[in-house]
Amino acid sequence: MRGETGLALIIAWKAVKAVILLVAGIGLLVSLGSGLTPLIERIADVTHVAPDLLESRLTRRNVTLGGLGLIGVAAFNVMEAVVLYSRKPWGEWLVVLATSSLIPIEIWRIVEAPHAVRIATLLVNLLIVWYLARRLRRHRPVEKLTADG
Repeated sequence: MRGETGLALIIAWKAVKAVILLVAGIGLLVSLGSGLTPLIERIADVTHVAPDLLESRLTRRNVTLGGLGLIGVAAFNVMEAVVLYSRKPWGEWLVVLATSSLIPIEIWRIVEAPHAVRIATLLVNLLIVWYLARRLRRHRPVEKLTADG
């Protein structure tokens, strides 16, 4: 267990992200109960986007899909945390592949609209990929050399 502080931090990060995403997803779905108008007004206040523009895009179906999508991503983050915690042999590979697959999208979003949270997210994800890739490289089985080659 010694020397696994980085792994523990990644597990905690994935768990915290899962809680945040789950709360956001449930919040979106619950907000449908009071109709879309209060949700549109809240989003317009926070984002300074014209309510009529939001109204044309925030349909009941889109909000439902968004809420379910957030819950799905939360479930995936829980799975990542659990497989890392349980030290599944494929767990680190799963997290490296899933996390690194999002890096090009994060870079594109930063180029389109730079924001401190986006940059921080990119840096955290790069650090996670680097740390886990390094662990995988260090812990890979050493192939036995044979006389045949």
